[in-house]
Amino acid sequence: MKIKKFFKSIVPFVLLVFVTLFFVSCNDSNAKEIDTVGVVASSIPTEILNSDVDTKLGDIQIKVTRKDGTVEKISVTKDMISQADLNKLKSAGSYLITINYEGFTVKINVTITEPAKEAEGDEITFTTDIIVANLKTLEALPAEYDLYVYLWGTSVEGAFYPTSGDKFTAPEGCDNVIFLIMPKGAQPNWDNKLDQTADLKIIDGSVGVPAPIEPGALIDFTVDFAKLEENIKAEGGVTPTLPAEYDVYAWVWGGQEKDVFKAVDETGKFTADEGTTGCLFVFMPTGTAPGWDDKIAQTENYTIAWDLFNPHVFYGSDVTILEADIAGNLQGGVEMPTDEYDIYFYVWDGEANCFIPFSFNADGEAKVNTPTGSAGGLLLLMPKGEKPDWNKKLAQTNNFKIVEGALVPETAAE
Repeated sequence: MKIKKFFKSIVPFVLLVFVTLFFVSCNDSNAKEIDTVGVVASSIPTEILNSDVDTKLGDIQIKVTRKDGTVEKISVTKDMISQADLNKLKSAGSYLITINYEGFTVKINVTITEPAKEAEGDEITFTTDIIVANLKTLEALPAEYDLYVYLWGTSVEGAFYPTSGDKFTAPEGCDNVIFLIMPKGAQPNWDNKLDQTADLKIIDGSVGVPAPIEPGALIDFTVDFAKLEENIKAEGGVTPTLPAEYDVYAWVWGGQEKDVFKAVDETGKFTADEGTTGCLFVFMPTGTAPGWDDKIAQTENYTIAWDLFNPHVFYGSDVTILEADIAGNLQGGVEMPTDEYDIYFYVWDGEANCFIPFSFNADGEAKVNTPTGSAGGLLLLMPKGEKPDWNKKLAQTNNFKIVEGALVPETAAE
């Protein structure tokens, strides 16, 4: 009888404790549930050497916010990334990879680089004096450093190469150089540099300072002469046939010396005002003064492009750009400039890497002609009247991709 009474009294107590523990456990579980997962942007290296991927991934952190308000930063591990994405990181390039954590995903852009290697091409000489005279921040070179050159121009995409003594090797056609002063033994990159020079020029096998272009000055433009005939404009539904011999003139507009004919030589070079923004080409009978009435044929309109110091013209495909896409895609989250500025589209892939000037219409839209095969680019904001220059920029956007004739943010394109 006493035993029955004991069980009758203890059972309700046990049930109460069990129920209490159940609710405490549930409430604690709910409190620990994840609300959001983001990435700590400042933890993403600008560049990762392909041999350092395994160690550098751990430098990247995600921010886990739980429903109870607690926030935790967690280092990324390889098991958070799919094998397909890990395979991408074995070779140089910029990749969008996905990080998986507790059922949540976050995407980040990672740029993989390869160790600088000797180029094949022309041997270029330089002097220490020209480096010191063009340093950006330092007044003198440090006691110990490694010296690299960053080369680009013509068909050469931007790349780092080592120097040897007072020489380096540049790929054929390269004509632009920046010297990068790096800590001893460090791989070349923009973030960890000790300093760099301003943009310099390869002139007749040695490094020199590019001559500034004065407003209104006459400079040389070039066009792919061999391809002019491919872009003859049809008239009345018929494309004119060219004779065996003819003269070619460029009809230019946009500069101080605008709406005039300029003679084009057999290499595709013609001289025009530096402010020229566009042109077309007119085929004339040999020895005949240029004019619309006597022309044999003319091309479609061509676009002016700048490869930093070298202006040239091309005919390509139109791409639409929306002004609203600039402010939300500036690198580093910077604000739009308050002063007046010019906008250039730096385009890559296809027939050329170059800067293309443009402006928006009243509807906030711009139509830009891009070289055939171009896959994407970014927008560079320059002080009003300044030619495109990475070192003088006011701001630049993140990467865009060309998708069905429109320029869209790279992340949206994925």
